Amino acid sequence: MPRVVGEVSMSLRRTDGEIDEDLVWSDTGVDVFEPSMPWRTFRWRYGQKHYSGTYWSSTMRDHVVYESRLELTRLFYADFDQDVTAVFAQPFLLSTTVDGRRRRHVPDFLALREKDVPLVVDVKPRHLLTRPKVNFALGWAREVVLSRGWDFQVWTEPPEAELENLRFLAGYRREWLFDEGLLAEIRAADLYGATLGDAFRAFPQHPDWRVRAAVLRLLWCQHFVTDLTEPLSERHVLRQGSAAVVGAGRCDLPRPVEEPKSGSALDDWQIEEICRITKSRTGGGGHVTGAAVRVGVGTRLKYDGEVVVVEEMFGSAAGNEVLVRDGPGRRFRLSLREVLASGRAQVIATGPGPESDDDRETASVLLAQLSDEELAEVRERAAHVNEVLTGFRSGSDELAEPGEPRPQYAATVPKLQRYEAKATELGVSVRTIKRWVRAFLTDREAGLVRGSPERGSGDMGGLGRADPRWVEMALEIMAEHEKDSKPTRGKVIRSVGPRLEARHGEGEVKLPGRATAYRWLQELERRLPTFRLSAKRNRDIAARPPGAYGKLRPTRPGEYLLMDTTRLDVFAMDPITMKWVQAELTVACARLVTDRVCCAGEAEIRVDGALHQPRRRPARHGAGLAS
Repeated sequence: MPRVVGEVSMSLRRTDGEIDEDLVWSDTGVDVFEPSMPWRTFRWRYGQKHYSGTYWSSTMRDHVVYESRLELTRLFYADFDQDVTAVFAQPFLLSTTVDGRRRRHVPDFLALREKDVPLVVDVKPRHLLTRPKVNFALGWAREVVLSRGWDFQVWTEPPEAELENLRFLAGYRREWLFDEGLLAEIRAADLYGATLGDAFRAFPQHPDWRVRAAVLRLLWCQHFVTDLTEPLSERHVLRQGSAAVVGAGRCDLPRPVEEPKSGSALDDWQIEEICRITKSRTGGGGHVTGAAVRVGVGTRLKYDGEVVVVEEMFGSAAGNEVLVRDGPGRRFRLSLREVLASGRAQVIATGPGPESDDDRETASVLLAQLSDEELAEVRERAAHVNEVLTGFRSGSDELAEPGEPRPQYAATVPKLQRYEAKATELGVSVRTIKRWVRAFLTDREAGLVRGSPERGSGDMGGLGRADPRWVEMALEIMAEHEKDSKPTRGKVIRSVGPRLEARHGEGEVKLPGRATAYRWLQELERRLPTFRLSAKRNRDIAARPPGAYGKLRPTRPGEYLLMDTTRLDVFAMDPITMKWVQAELTVACARLVTDRVCCAGEAEIRVDGALHQPRRRPARHGAGLAS
């Protein structure tokens, strides 16, 4: 938590352009904001990433500025809130000393409320809240606002359906466009409990479009309320009360995510920590044992829609059976085969397990797809890993082979020396041995399969072992710099980690070492040039059509239109500017038919020669001509 030191001051910009500086934050009342204007003036420029504009607020009966579309969503919600009496954009500049440095911050909005204290709002996309700089700035601003007794809110992306409903209803916020007599008639009618479609058809003496607009106007004014979490339809039921919207405001801040530091392959302690975390989450076997569900005494089953508990298991002449007890205490016997195979019974798992939408297959599915040679290779590699970890190829001293453990793999030998010995024996790098050990401890034999989801399918060129989510995020960051100056590879690598944690969760996507990340970015440079060429050249490449250039092969007349323009040695006078200009001849042909084949890259094709044959034989080829 940042520590605020010293007195907090506030600055305002008046409507006449004058600035009131160094106002005491704790003593200034809310009445000073009435004759003020936004602290910043938004601008437009080529390539601007944020869409700025003004929104006519029914609360303020005036325009309120916003600097991004996300800020516009907050204005929709503030305008819809009946408790809000005023909304000010960029209301003031806060200045104070935080951790020994002078800091300044301009909030996005200040909302004055009738039944509550003022609300200061900062608008930020959700994925930026975990960035240390953004989190720090919002943290000390929140502390300053709360110290005065006001409320502080961070606004992020709201629910899509609810936002679209408010955006639609905001079209009915201008009260002077509606017939007051019709509005009073609808208010007097008892429409609570009726559907939206019934309200539209309840006044046949008025035009349908006028009634529909009036009902939606009363929805905006919250004379009627309905469920806004689902897209509006005629099936929505009208109720009385205050509308409840979810929104996207939060009073607290998430924990900041530090950017990853430079590094190489994982060390031993990192491998052991990864394995410890994985075992604590999955029960110790990753995808090898995660697909197993225990069935025994105490197991709960769902049988014919009723929950039963296994009390006893025993064998009989017909096979294995279980004795179960239902809720009222009745006991009956079931065949174990019926419990596991029929559709009437279903085991209730006690913990999380594989799901149908998992991004990885279970070990049984992955190993079953291997041929005999591939399965033998996986078993041999697992034996090597077991020998490195335990000194025994089987992984247990009870099944030791003659001569085991070998001296270089004894338990007294340091682990790094065992890695080096195995790398020398197999002719691979120590880094490869570490990767095998990490995959084996996480997913056992399934992690050693070539082309497994953990290692990549191998069809991504130089990115065969890259997580597709890492590649997608790196390309997304590289695309953001198409119209900006060239970024460095280090900047892109440092930005990928925090964004992945914000989007997918902490630890969900494994980050590569720095050398590996640089190698992957070199491969991505071929797809999206960002680092090597000039910025102008990169923008030209990004603006290319997604398809390849080639010949046009029409299947019917008029499918393609070929055009050619040629400057003529003729001058004409422009009737508007009264200046002499050089004339140009532009010819458009719906289908070009000639007796010779002309390549697409062929230059210097005379227009009159190309049009000679279509003019001579229009009936046979059906060529159209427009000039």
